[in-house]
Amino acid sequence: MLLAAQERFPGRSLKAVVGGLHLLDGKGPGGPAVDEEGVEALLRALAGHERARVVTGHCTGEGAMALLGERLGGRLVRMSTGMRMEL
Repeated sequence: MLLAAQERFPGRSLKAVVGGLHLLDGKGPGGPAVDEEGVEALLRALAGHERARVVTGHCTGEGAMALLGERLGGRLVRMSTGMRMEL
């Protein structure tokens, strides 16, 4: 999606990625709870967009939220019902 946005709006800066990222690994009980490859792919796609925020909710997964928080710091925003944000 990030690449499509860059192609559609060349020369414009990315302000935020907003939505559920579904970064659970899907391997079921006993498997890792985080799709680490998915997290790394997102972080690579965000390279060059150091000011862009990532606004995501519970369906991203707690483990992925923790990893993203470690790498993005204050750029990671936990989405909640009724939340408003200014871009």
